[in-house]
Amino acid sequence: MNGVKLERMELKGLYSCENIRKYRDEKCYSQEYVARQLDIQQSTYQRIETGKVKISTNRLSQLARIFNKPIEAFFGTGIKISTDDFDNEINLMREIITQKDDSIRILEEKIFRRDNKIKELKRQIEEKAK
Repeated sequence: MNGVKLERMELKGLYSCENIRKYRDEKCYSQEYVARQLDIQQSTYQRIETGKVKISTNRLSQLARIFNKPIEAFFGTGIKISTDDFDNEINLMREIITQKDDSIRILEEKIFRRDNKIKELKRQIEEKAK
């Protein structure tokens, strides 16, 4: 699911471009670093900071995570925003987290089996060496 694209005027009312730069500066991150975290070009990120490109709620969520800020910190004051889009993003993130947790569990089980196999092979080697 792609995030909802906002028009430029909606974008200006939704988040403060200055806040994005302020949060980046607070962390002492370069534009290049943040762009790499977002998997985009530095020039694209620069246009996000200046409000020259559309931004998805997904991208805004990513920025909030990178800067360790609540997503609400990017909102303009006095703006009424439907939470439906953000609820959808949160549900998507929960699904992704659940999938990642399942993947981690499967990998941990594989590691456990591998470690047991290594122990068994070491034991067999030691027995043959005697």
